[in-house]
Amino acid sequence: MPRLTIDVVTDYRYLTEFAHIEAVLYDNESKQTYTSLSSSAADAAETGGHRMSEFPNLARKSYTLLVRLLDTHFRTVKGKRTIISLANDRVTRVSIRR
Repeated sequence: MPRLTIDVVTDYRYLTEFAHIEAVLYDNESKQTYTSLSSSAADAAETGGHRMSEFPNLARKSYTLLVRLLDTHFRTVKGKRTIISLANDRVTRVSIRR
């Protein structure tokens, strides 16, 4: 079963403009939700990005992925939504820019 790995890169400043990164993966068929929260995201503002999360053992189908930068009170600073078609192991790089 495939694994989805999420890398995040941003030009927002860690601990000044955001404190956490949240990834929410929605199964569009079963409505099941998978959530991952990262509080150590200093490297997201660097060129290489931040290895945010891995979702193992997923079914081969389409998912909706929402990645959000959160402030210290877990309010959304900015987010990005995308559709992921998963057939094999995949690394998805999400870029959140101003």
